[in-house]
Amino acid sequence: MENENIETSNGYQAEPMIKKSQTTQTEDPKEEAHGELAQPEPTKESAVHEVEELKDELHELKDKYVRLLAEIDNLKKRAVKEKADAHKFANERLIQDMLPVLDSLEKAFLGIEEKALEDPVWQGFGMVQKQLIQVLEKAGLAVVESSQEAPFDPNVHQAIQRLEQEGIEKEQVHQEFAKGYLLNGRLLRPAMVSVALPKESKEQDLESSSES
Repeated sequence: MENENIETSNGYQAEPMIKKSQTTQTEDPKEEAHGELAQPEPTKESAVHEVEELKDELHELKDKYVRLLAEIDNLKKRAVKEKADAHKFANERLIQDMLPVLDSLEKAFLGIEEKALEDPVWQGFGMVQKQLIQVLEKAGLAVVESSQEAPFDPNVHQAIQRLEQEGIEKEQVHQEFAKGYLLNGRLLRPAMVSVALPKESKEQDLESSSES
């Protein structure tokens, strides 16, 4: 029998050997870790709040995207304009240096009698002047309107003399001393003119003196 004492050769009795079935309960470490990290299921309110936050973030990103596109478009337009201006005004300095030549040719013809203009030499000068003006006009040069009685415009006219004149209501050009020029719409040189001013009547002078 398993429970009986076993007598050894030296007379001693050995303790009975009893087999015990040891059962140990072990836990799966994966299941334990999963249990520690488990999160509660989201509620309907939290899901709606999360959706609203995502919508706001999307709206903000769209707004930044639209602004970025507008900025890029403005940069492109600015680059195109700068390139066009560089092309239109590339010869500005050269044309400006040619203006005194035009002035000299014009003054030379002013002092010549009509009969003398029939001379081949003066006719040659006239052809050179005409060709020079055509070339400059092709490059964008235009004359500022400064004929007598033309409205005075301080943006393109430079007044070197002012005269009172009866019968006018607004300032106007009285005489042109030097032509003004535009290059592709930009002022290259203002016209030198005298300006006619409306003459104040004696009644206005009396009123102004009495008020003072």
